[in-house]
Amino acid sequence: MSYSSHNSIDISEKNKNQSIARACAIFDLFTEAKDTWSLSEIAVACQAPITTMQTVLNALEASEYLRRDEETKRYKLGVKFIQKGQLVSSRLDLHECALGIMRQLSVDTGWNVHLGILEGGFVLYLNTIFASQNQLLNTWPGPAMVGKRNPAHVTAIGKVLLAYTDLRQIYGWNMESRLERFTEHSITDMGELEKELYRTRSRGYATETEEHVLGGMCVAAPIFNHQEDAIAAVSVSMPKIPENLARIDDYIRAVSKAAADISWRMGSTGKRPFIANLS
Repeated sequence: MSYSSHNSIDISEKNKNQSIARACAIFDLFTEAKDTWSLSEIAVACQAPITTMQTVLNALEASEYLRRDEETKRYKLGVKFIQKGQLVSSRLDLHECALGIMRQLSVDTGWNVHLGILEGGFVLYLNTIFASQNQLLNTWPGPAMVGKRNPAHVTAIGKVLLAYTDLRQIYGWNMESRLERFTEHSITDMGELEKELYRTRSRGYATETEEHVLGGMCVAAPIFNHQEDAIAAVSVSMPKIPENLARIDDYIRAVSKAAADISWRMGSTGKRPFIANLS
């Protein structure tokens, strides 16, 4: 290969990389706060000549990644983003999005971490990370195994997901006739459960102390998808001991942050109140 032909390839690759970088920079300009841009605004924001940006914009418009309004002459994101967004959201896997975050949450708190979904009036546990380094976990009856189903009204995961479920649907599950008492702390009255669900939704997390198992306590926060639906919840469960009662606010913050991080991976925009309000 001659020097001249080699040099032309280098220039071509450089130009291609610049075009890709400029296209990405253009895409990053579009936000919920500012979802339309003019040619001149884009050129200024990207610090590039108008003629150069016009060429890039023409290509993006032709490929339907951008759309130019005929009246305002301003650019919007095009139909390709809707198509690709639907493809990504349909391929998002809850297990994959949650696993690493759950492991870190278990390390940070020192306790078992659970991932669960709501099935009727029950919680189905999809995954559990055991904090094996903590010897207390070998003696208390709190861990929920994968595939196990527990009544929703006596679990933190269940209560936080019920809090984001329409009451008409909850009554459709005949919940009022299924509020079984497991301990003296269990909620067995539908009116009390409604109050608890209201408190849970208003603060963005749920707690459970000896409602299902004596000697156990749990904190859970909801996980949202790209449609802002509460599709699952993550929790930390632990024995009810003075050290854990003193650290409850730390556990609430850690679980809420983990739920928010998983939700972001699932495509949520963060408009729901994930982060615990401890005020």
